[in-house]
Parts: sequence; C-alpha cells; structure tokens
Amino acid sequence: LTPDASGGGLFRAEVQAPLEAGVYEVAVTADRYSDADLTARASLLVRHASSSGELARLDADEALMRQLADASGGRFLLEHEAQQLPELLQGLSRSRTVVSEYDIWTSWPLFGTAIGLLGIEWLIRRRTGML
Repeated sequence: LTPDASGGGLFRAEVQAPLEAGVYEVAVTADRYSDADLTARASLLVRHASSSGELARLDADEALMRQLADASGGRFLLEHEAQQLPELLQGLSRSRTVVSEYDIWTSWPLFGTAIGLLGIEWLIRRRTGML
C-alpha cells in the first residue's frame, strides 16, 4: 500500500487478478497488528469470459430493442431517425425553472430584517457569555 497524495489516511494499491476463475478474498495485514484488529476484507469473484456474454455480440439486436420499446410504451429509432428525438422528448418536460435574485442592500425591508436578526443573535450570545 502506498499513501494517497490527497492525504487523509487513504492508501492505494494495485492488485492483479488471478487467471483462474473462483472467489478470492483480499485482506490487509500490517506489522504489530493482529488479524482480529484488521477487519478490512473484500471478496472478489473472478470469471472467465464466455461466448454467451453481453460483449460477445457487439452489433445491435434490433428485434429485441423494438420488443423492449413496444413493451415499455416507447418508440425504437434508427440512427438516421435521430433528428426526431427532440420532438418526441419535448412533451415529456413538465417543469419550469425560474431564478430570481434579490440584492438585500437595495431592498430596505430585507436589509432591515437581516440586520435585526444579526442584532438579536449578538444580544443572545452576549447574555449567554458566548462572546
């Protein structure tokens, strides 16, 4: 383990996965500490890539994607139909964000309220001996 550059008691290590498939456990050991004191452990599952995995077929399964779109109430689009996507998504947005900024020093009621609250806090702190 090597100390992390950011500090804070973090350590980093690189572990090379074994070639044999199986369940492995990674643990930390340190001089002057017993195994009971060091409880940091992690289990790793190592599997061999098989020809039936997700990455075995990298082309698009158009029939499956159409089936998923129909089942979920969506619509399947090919690459050349991507220009239709903004129109289809336009009706889904139902929110509107309004940003308003107030300068409290130009609004006397807000400025007076802020100064009044700060004054009350100062009085409370002074009476309780926190100043």
